[in-house]
Amino acid sequence: MIRVFDSLVPASLADKLEEAFLNDDTDWNLAQGCGGYQNINVKDSDNVKDTPQMYHSLVSDNAPKTPLTSLAMCVLFFLEDKTGIFPNFITRVKANLLFPLFDNPDQFHPPHIDIDNSNALTLVYYVNDSDGPTRIFGPDGTIIQTIEPKKGRAVLFPSDWTHASSCPINSQKRIVINYVFLPK
Repeated sequence: MIRVFDSLVPASLADKLEEAFLNDDTDWNLAQGCGGYQNINVKDSDNVKDTPQMYHSLVSDNAPKTPLTSLAMCVLFFLEDKTGIFPNFITRVKANLLFPLFDNPDQFHPPHIDIDNSNALTLVYYVNDSDGPTRIFGPDGTIIQTIEPKKGRAVLFPSDWTHASSCPINSQKRIVINYVFLPK
């Protein structure tokens, strides 16, 4: 089950989220890599390239971590409105910020799963217009769907499905909010 939502949230909330995560006062942390390092075999593995990324932790084990948490959690109310799906327990919510570090649009970060739990769901919300798609892989390691970033777009899929982000090439930055949760 992969569900893509264009304009998941109203434009005013999309603007507020973009403004908040682009604000100079928003603290970002450096991660040396983007992948889960689970040694997942995929087709096109020659296109795997890891890069550093910036991240902003919003929720960990159902506990808020930052003043931006409340704003980011609003997205989940709109998910509930469109799908009836709402978290019972939130494993993790974090924003990821990527820069143009790829030289080939076919490249992607190391494929990974978010959590090894078939009941958990992942929602990737795109904060800004950018390039650098998210790729979702099938059990045989082939790409089954490619989702292009677009401000306000979101993709929902099982958290134990293999997926990979990618750096923008033409845009200056790519920001997503990654939600991992157990639904009610």
